[in-house]
Amino acid sequence: MPRLYQNVRPFLSTLPWNDVRNADTCAWLIAGCLESQTCSIPAWVSGRISKAQVAQSREVQARRFLNNPKVDPFETYAPLVFQALQHWGEHLLVLALDTSVLFGKFCLIRFAVLFRGRALPLHQELNNHRLKTVGLRERLKVGIRAKARHSSTIPNTLLGFGSK
Repeated sequence: MPRLYQNVRPFLSTLPWNDVRNADTCAWLIAGCLESQTCSIPAWVSGRISKAQVAQSREVQARRFLNNPKVDPFETYAPLVFQALQHWGEHLLVLALDTSVLFGKFCLIRFAVLFRGRALPLHQELNNHRLKTVGLRERLKVGIRAKARHSSTIPNTLLGFGSK
């Protein structure tokens, strides 16, 4: 896992961290998740190189990081995904719009990139209407708001708002 960590860590160095140790912990968690292919903190931290002698100490450290109020997942996730997308190359990039009705009252609209059968969410909004179908105008409005919210990280052409 140290090699995987070494490949993940440079991607995290450009993100706005309040402490470099948070970037290190995040890189170990990502590497552990990728290697273990499971959503289990004990599996994620099993290969972590640490001064901690007991595995439980590494788990506590991981849980402390995940519950740290100074680490904002929204500030780190989107730039990390878009940084990975910059290396996409000539491969076909599929952008999906997904809607879900929650509690028969709200419509959740999500933009995601499809990759290897998985959806990597880029932006989501909750609207106060009961219909699962979203019209073209509403999709464009959500796309424009997504672009405005992530203007520093989303490439112009990703959401189809490039200049010609």
